[in-house]
Amino acid sequence: MANGASDTKAMNRETFCRLFRAIIRNAGYYENITIHTLRRGLANKVNKVATESERSQILTHKDPNLFGNEYIAHLSSVDAQAIFVDGVPNTEHIKHLQSVGKYRQIGLPCHLPAERKAALSQDPDLLDLRRQLQQLVEKNSDKCVISTAKKQLFVYQSRLEPEALKQYRQKWIRTRLEREVLSFTTGPPDDFVNTDFVEDLYLLMPERKRLAMTINSEKRLSSEEKLQTTQDLLSLCVRNFDVIYRPGEQPSQGTCPVNGCGLSLDRIARSRRSSHIHSCRRREFAVVHGCPECELHYCFQCFQWYHEENQWEAHCREHLSSTITRRCEVSTYCHTLIRPAYCPICLGDENIPAASRMKSWTRSGDLWKHLNQHLQTIQSRWPASCPHPRCDCQVVDEQSFRYHLSDVHGLRQRWGAQQHEPKQDETTPASIPEEIFDHAPVEPTRKRKRREKPSSENSAPDSELPKPRRSRRIALMLNKKNMSSASSSSSVDQSHNPGPRPSLATMTESGFSETMPYYPDNFTTLSYTPTPDIVSSMSESCSSIENDIQSIPGSPSMAESPLTDISMDSIPIDPRLLLEFKE
Repeated sequence: MANGASDTKAMNRETFCRLFRAIIRNAGYYENITIHTLRRGLANKVNKVATESERSQILTHKDPNLFGNEYIAHLSSVDAQAIFVDGVPNTEHIKHLQSVGKYRQIGLPCHLPAERKAALSQDPDLLDLRRQLQQLVEKNSDKCVISTAKKQLFVYQSRLEPEALKQYRQKWIRTRLEREVLSFTTGPPDDFVNTDFVEDLYLLMPERKRLAMTINSEKRLSSEEKLQTTQDLLSLCVRNFDVIYRPGEQPSQGTCPVNGCGLSLDRIARSRRSSHIHSCRRREFAVVHGCPECELHYCFQCFQWYHEENQWEAHCREHLSSTITRRCEVSTYCHTLIRPAYCPICLGDENIPAASRMKSWTRSGDLWKHLNQHLQTIQSRWPASCPHPRCDCQVVDEQSFRYHLSDVHGLRQRWGAQQHEPKQDETTPASIPEEIFDHAPVEPTRKRKRREKPSSENSAPDSELPKPRRSRRIALMLNKKNMSSASSSSSVDQSHNPGPRPSLATMTESGFSETMPYYPDNFTTLSYTPTPDIVSSMSESCSSIENDIQSIPGSPSMAESPLTDISMDSIPIDPRLLLEFKE
């Protein structure tokens, strides 16, 4: 299942709370609603219809006084004013004030507006922290001091947007309540982007739309509607949300359903499974109708292919007059593209064909390249209204239009990358290294663990062992002293101690100096008695690299270090060298 869910294990507390918080946030609640909040509400309702023992049984309370101390509502449920004047009690307002509904504002924004988000980069404290970090880097300060400064910058940066969002939501709620009080009406939802995304999702999963309408309805359900609701709930419970496939592109027994492919989807990454089947369907449709793939068109709202231009033109004209939404960004759900991106300027241009107006993009970056070309041609037409056919907002300049595209039409953009570069002044330090602006703090580097080499008992076959470098072979033969002592102290018997390990001479500016062990400590050397053919191969190898040895600066002459003085009776040797000598 998607997001770490399992068919056999129960959902843990952390996952449930994370999903519950997301539901509360998307529903428009601006206060922290917890499971205990719902439990207290249940306790107050049960207290009105149940006895004290029954209430304690439902709430699993051993102490009957716990309800009065912790669970009872802070606001009294009695209309004392009506009782005082002998009137009819009215508790509707009391129920509202006791419920969590008073904390809900439909359409409450979950993200900062694009303009406010872009303004966060010019926060004075943020610029001051960056300037301090720049000064530490220029002075080559201690690494610990620089790391601490980076952590401070990261912490402040991570808290900046949530605090700004909290203040913006408070101002938004205050403005909404004042408008409702003055106009005696309730405003409609302002979050068109999330609403349009749900509408796109309903096309792919119609059972979710039926369930949403059923839950929001107050009429009594018939037997057929109850059965349909149960089936819809069951389909969502048993559905695999690893990857959601469009209609007609569901896999067949874990493989691509297109004839002639049959590729197992387990061999493909989840992010590419749906696109793979879609490409195979495109290829199959092109072969059946005998047309190039580039001439095919696919409607992501009807899930149908079109290969004739006149049919596609008529189909696009129908969508432009009925089902077009404000959202223009790419919609992706469970690794599947459910709706491509559309250009809001082309959608409102009635002078071009409907097919050109409905031209789609599957990547946001490609759409922004197209939009930038539009913006270059309309630079002298500001102020103007939004060209989208479902939008009538007024924009004063290009920058405000970009903010409008992000807030109302959902087009994502990295603010700062697309902005005009400000002039360098005392508030914007020049030539700051890019690594300073990394969001994550720099942790001290850890030494990489050395991979242990296998012992001789569990070592890989000779064919899998890496060959020793040529420089190592040369240094091994030059190390006359250690090699001679090793050969004289070793024995033919493998049970005898093979003697000291051969060493490699380290190269310095003046030539060869102190020696270092060639074998790692955890590598087992073994005694080996070479055969005549091995000795012959070694002699040939030695003679072939004699000139190379003479060319090394500071190396001893061959007369001073004759290779023939090395005893080959029993040499502690690396098994990897055996393969080299045999070859």
